[in-house]
Amino acid sequence: MAIYVIIMMVLTLVTFLSSNPRGKELVEFQGWKSIYVGLLFLLVLIHGLRAPSVGGDLYDNYASLYDASGSVEWSMLLSYSALRGYEFGYVLLNKTCWILSSGNLHFFLIVVAIIYMSAIAYLISKLSVNRYVGLFIFFSSYMYNISMNNIRSSLALSIICFGVPLLLERKHFRFALCVFFATFFHVTALVFCFFCATCMISNRRILVFIYAATSVFFTLGFDLFAKIVNMFFPKYSIYFLVESNGGLTFLFFLIVLTVIIYFFSNSSFWAEHENLLMFKMLVCGVVLQLISLKIPYFSRAVYYHLISLPVLMPSLLVNNRVESRGKSLFLVLHGKL
Repeated sequence: MAIYVIIMMVLTLVTFLSSNPRGKELVEFQGWKSIYVGLLFLLVLIHGLRAPSVGGDLYDNYASLYDASGSVEWSMLLSYSALRGYEFGYVLLNKTCWILSSGNLHFFLIVVAIIYMSAIAYLISKLSVNRYVGLFIFFSSYMYNISMNNIRSSLALSIICFGVPLLLERKHFRFALCVFFATFFHVTALVFCFFCATCMISNRRILVFIYAATSVFFTLGFDLFAKIVNMFFPKYSIYFLVESNGGLTFLFFLIVLTVIIYFFSNSSFWAEHENLLMFKMLVCGVVLQLISLKIPYFSRAVYYHLISLPVLMPSLLVNNRVESRGKSLFLVLHGKL
């Protein structure tokens, strides 16, 4: 636990020193790129050299899969992945790392950490107005910690992160290909098809209608739909079982966060295309969290959409011209949350 507190302190200090409110705007000092890379390297080491007990799925499932995949023949890899219930891309990565490292688990974890952190760094550097504030928000939220447990979904999210900037160029088909390849590591990446569809719609009224209709259906009409499925297709009713996953608290948090960003932003905030794109992603996350209350399978995929925060929050600070004291207070409060 101490190592995470130390990292938080270092990130807080670097964020404060590297972000200067010059002209009431957050401006990065030019000489700090090496420190940014150093922080990423440190996060990769912590992620890759952790004990197998850090991350429940790693100790319970992934470590045994990694050891077993080494003895599987290449020709049997596809059938083996289907037998074990894991995506083919993930099993293939296990097999490759096992051969290259002679079965060293930490080699595999470091490879995963490099892929994940490189993707996050690319997205932040490409879209965020301040990479240090973005990295701070990424680490202080649970996106970094949960990646140690959800290895497959983190790899899927990495591919998505590399593909998101394509949407700014309206290359929707290429982004759809990224979503397709991401499903080779975790099938829940398909939820980004909904996000991709919303990005193709420019009419705000239609967007609001889609969000509202989806929300109303899963709030009021889903139970009736589940009963109909159970009546005519009982063998598929297992997919519509409602479980208690404590998702209401997180749903409330996402709604409050979305409302804050919407009402506390000004016109210059929305003038940036990347902010509008990331806000759509956050709203999709809210809708998906609502869906996961009825279909718990999607609950893990909700955190995908939190990658919008390292882009949205720094821009919210800049475009609203927050004073240095207000900025520092915001960062401290966010760190405590």
